[in-house]
Amino acid sequence: MGFIVLRLKMDFSFTPEKPQTALTVPYFEDATKDYAPYYSSTKSQAVAKSDVSEEFAKLGAEIVSFQPGFFQIDGKKRPGFMIRFAYLEKDGLIRVAGLPIRNETPRKLEAARLQALLNVRDWAKALVTQAIFTAGASPLLSHLLVSENVTVSDYILSTGRLLPAGEVVEGVYHAR
Repeated sequence: MGFIVLRLKMDFSFTPEKPQTALTVPYFEDATKDYAPYYSSTKSQAVAKSDVSEEFAKLGAEIVSFQPGFFQIDGKKRPGFMIRFAYLEKDGLIRVAGLPIRNETPRKLEAARLQALLNVRDWAKALVTQAIFTAGASPLLSHLLVSENVTVSDYILSTGRLLPAGEVVEGVYHAR
């Protein structure tokens, strides 16, 4: 019984119809529900914080604080929170920046921060799903602190290397 060997020359080059562009963060006033969900939610921040805390509890983590403030990112002032939590007997931090506001009012500031919290709630829900369907997953690991305000992710992104076992890491993280 003989075998036939076929040698095919195929061209698999790909040219996208529409080139990908860098992610652009819209202003709060320009947000749409398909791009930035919860821009018109009527929940209170207290309820949203409770929702976030409930999802973190499912992961075995406890929220320590929601510190409101502002982030300066790419020249834009963005309201948000530094969310501190405890997980696996370690401290963790999630920074969430709301959309920048072109014409800031107290109502828009409240709504932008609420939107940010509700997105964190959704991220935490996804982490719960990840923990359920991934054997041995530790989905909050990248948010644990290696020094005062430097997370594992911050360290890896700023140094380009993984954390060596047993090494004490100190430093200041500067967002790009």
